[in-house]
Amino acid sequence: LRRFDDVTVAESLLGRWREQLPEDRNQILDLLLGRRVWTQELVSALEEGVIQTSELNASRRQRLRRHADKELGVRATRLFQHDESRSTHEEMLAYRSALTMDGNPTLGKEHFEMRCGLCHRLAGLGQTIGPDLRSVSDRTPQYFLSSILQPNLATEPKYLGYEIVLADGVTLYGMVERETAGALIIRFLDGSERSIQKSAIQRLQSGNASFMPEGLAEGMGAEDMADLIAFLVVSTSL
Repeated sequence: LRRFDDVTVAESLLGRWREQLPEDRNQILDLLLGRRVWTQELVSALEEGVIQTSELNASRRQRLRRHADKELGVRATRLFQHDESRSTHEEMLAYRSALTMDGNPTLGKEHFEMRCGLCHRLAGLGQTIGPDLRSVSDRTPQYFLSSILQPNLATEPKYLGYEIVLADGVTLYGMVERETAGALIIRFLDGSERSIQKSAIQRLQSGNASFMPEGLAEGMGAEDMADLIAFLVVSTSL
């Protein structure tokens, strides 16, 4: 389907949205994010309530907010503002109590696998996309809390996310893993890699933001955060 640039593809998929199973919905969302005309239909479906904003994970929200089409980015940001109405400062205050709790590393392991394992590998879990957490010199609970809530506070250039628009209109979002004379090797959030010829790239743009998506703490209570931090502190010290 990615070879076609027809709005009716998006209309057909969205028209049967309520019939789709969870895994199929995830595949459809990624497909719709691949072309601007389809992404327009996706945003409209979100605005109309056909798709709930809660169905988009942090990485997909990030792609929409930072879309190359500025109007789409503004519309997406407006949609997510209600869900993400608390500022980072307010989040820090809300989770401050987690720093004084005795978290359970076993429970925290589950949160890591679900939220952090997308980019980081630790204790045999997750993917090796982001930096090795065991190499972090500051392993205090305060550091981990700040990094979870503010992933863009300190980002090395090699971990920046890029939006790549190909000559055929397909839009991709990933991290530049390495570069050769004629191609870029792009790493995606699912851990897969793809070699893309430079001649096939119409536009390459970084939003100067970490590949690690924002909003990872969404839905977590202070006790959940304490458990996750406990797992990170224990596992990075082994």
